Amino acid sequence: MGDIAVAVHFSNLRWARIEVEKDRWPKTCAWVDRTQATPALAKVTRLGEMLVQTPPGGHHAALANLGVPLTETTLATDTPRRGPMSVE
Repeated sequence: MGDIAVAVHFSNLRWARIEVEKDRWPKTCAWVDRTQATPALAKVTRLGEMLVQTPPGGHHAALANLGVPLTETTLATDTPRRGPMSVE
């Protein structure tokens, strides 16, 4: 659980187009690759990669197309909404 808690931030960096220098941090990069290859994290990362390329209004449909079970009250609604940390 601890490895996953840290490794997810490397996906966020990649989505922000920031790459860790593999020559400078080879052990860290190898650890991140191994951790991100675990089935549970790999599945969630694939969903995240798709969602960062989809406008918020399309998240519900995109997740449904991928076979993610959704309900009417899911957080992935058809309409984007402000999160609890948003500033009005």
